Amino acid sequence: MKFLAWFFSVIFHPLILLNLGIALLLLFHPYYNSKYYDEQLITFVIYMAANTMVMPLLVVVLLKRFKFLDNYIISTHKQRTFPYIIISILLAITAYQLYKNEMGGLPMYFLIGSAICLFLNALITIKFGISSHTIAAGGIVALMFYAVAIQHIAQMEYLFVSSILTAGLSGSCRLLLKAHTTKQIYWGYLLGFGVVFSSLLVCTG
Repeated sequence: MKFLAWFFSVIFHPLILLNLGIALLLLFHPYYNSKYYDEQLITFVIYMAANTMVMPLLVVVLLKRFKFLDNYIISTHKQRTFPYIIISILLAITAYQLYKNEMGGLPMYFLIGSAICLFLNALITIKFGISSHTIAAGGIVALMFYAVAIQHIAQMEYLFVSSILTAGLSGSCRLLLKAHTTKQIYWGYLLGFGVVFSSLLVCTG
């Protein structure tokens, strides 16, 4: 059972969920699905993955190499502040590049909300532990909820339901692995959903 919990914790890693949310928008949102050609979509996804997955991974590897971190999974929450701030800056730079290349809209706004979440998480972890997994899960629920409830994209309703199930599974896995307390799990959901949904409302308003 713990192996499955560990497996899903890896699959639902915050940076993977970030890229998944953007990929789902590009593939299933009617506006973005019709806006870009297949080659453009592939380029977009590769660019996002390089900036929001590969680069953050290199940051963690370098910090571990120079002994700023005890391990690659950053199990000590107080050691997460520095890498989280660096990664949040990478996300913000990526969002700015999307803006410069006129590739804004929901993907960019979701990225901005995610960067804010990560920066706030970096500050919070100075004193308290909070679940990064459920922050990300709450964020993707907020994204799908916005598409369905605010933009009325009916064909994304099943993605909204799937995001809720994913969020529940992610939190359950973190509890099973004893990586976080129940309070840390729920605060993660609240922070992720609240910040991302607010960012989408403000940016599109």
